[in-house]
Amino acid sequence: MQLRYSSDARESGWVRLAAVSRLRLGRGGGGGGGGGSGGGGGGGSGADGADAWEGVGGGGGVGGGASKRLFLKLRGSSLSAHPDEAYPELWRSMVKGVRRLDGAASCRFSVKLDKREVTVTAESPQDADRWMVALEKAATASFPTFYKKQKTIGRGHFSTVILAVDRQTSERVAVKIIKRDKSDVTKTRKYIRREVKVLSTTSHPNIIGAVDFFSHDGKPHLVMQYVPGGSLRDALRKKGHFSEPDARLVLRGILRGLEYLHVNRIIHRDVKPENVLLATPTHPLITDFGLATFTSSRVPLLRTIVGTPAYVAPELLRGERYGPAVDVWAAGIVLYFLLAGERPFGGKSREDIRHAVLTGSLEFPDKVWGGISPGVKGLVVGMLQRDQNVRLTASQALRHPWMAADGGGGADVAVGGGGPHSRRGGGKSSSSGGG
Repeated sequence: MQLRYSSDARESGWVRLAAVSRLRLGRGGGGGGGGGSGGGGGGGSGADGADAWEGVGGGGGVGGGASKRLFLKLRGSSLSAHPDEAYPELWRSMVKGVRRLDGAASCRFSVKLDKREVTVTAESPQDADRWMVALEKAATASFPTFYKKQKTIGRGHFSTVILAVDRQTSERVAVKIIKRDKSDVTKTRKYIRREVKVLSTTSHPNIIGAVDFFSHDGKPHLVMQYVPGGSLRDALRKKGHFSEPDARLVLRGILRGLEYLHVNRIIHRDVKPENVLLATPTHPLITDFGLATFTSSRVPLLRTIVGTPAYVAPELLRGERYGPAVDVWAAGIVLYFLLAGERPFGGKSREDIRHAVLTGSLEFPDKVWGGISPGVKGLVVGMLQRDQNVRLTASQALRHPWMAADGGGGADVAVGGGGPHSRRGGGKSSSSGGG
């Protein structure tokens, strides 16, 4: 996720990253050559002068490792590394500790992170002193240092979402507090890692933006955009159903978000109205990536069964290998729900729903669909093909004639992530749903 930094002119500092050594915590960094010349050390910002730092560096190796030149950003208790100031992060980690290397007058210091160590060489001992102070504070930073809790705004199986205020900017944010499942610690960790990994590598107008990440009171705190419009499920409860023009706008945003994810080899796996937030009545943002996963060219299809029964695709229920098409199926269910006010495949139990999804017929009763254009029915059919190889992709669905009826159809996608979200970029701060 993008790590914030203020506009204070003193904040910009230049340091040298001698190397990145991918070590487990507790292992030493080793020797190695130092870097050459660089810019001055970083200055702080905020009340204590040390809550937002950035810098760049390069130089010799540690323990024989190759030298790297990276731009570093420190915000709160997180340190991130970037190829350049304007580029997405290469990695981000919580600061666990810092120690001076080679004596008090040295320019070198080692920073312990979650699963690695970085050895940094500043241009002068004074610059190193400033970074040491900032990093020591980062290692002990806590969520309340930066945010003030206000109220609970959502609850889910894996998390509770609260409304909080940024103490520095007074901006409202949504904070997802991940519950610790004592019965399955591994599952909880996977949930956290999935969500943080996705949100730290994505940036799209239809995907929720992440701001900060803390561990507080033994629980992970994921700070995200606050979206006051609530969820798409909330809107459906209030309205019953959407008009065709509004449903088209909402679906277009969902499909554009999914297209972006799929191009970047991410499958959401839990698309449903509860996991779509509304920045405006028709501007959706996909949220809750706790079940999301990355695919690769070597392993393009998956087998793990996850998701919400009413939105789970047939191939997943059959235990077959599956891919991004499962998200399109779920989006097709959402479209049907938006227009009809009910899902196409229902039942009183999970088994009833499963049977309907696998064998039930897709019907469009005149009582509900009589006044709806035939074109949208064709799109629903295309998105709800039981054969995933025949089902429309997100890109194909966006190019469907019904989607272009208002002149706004088509794809809007970027390959390669495009960098993390920025709350400082002037976009409207948007609640984040429970997990």
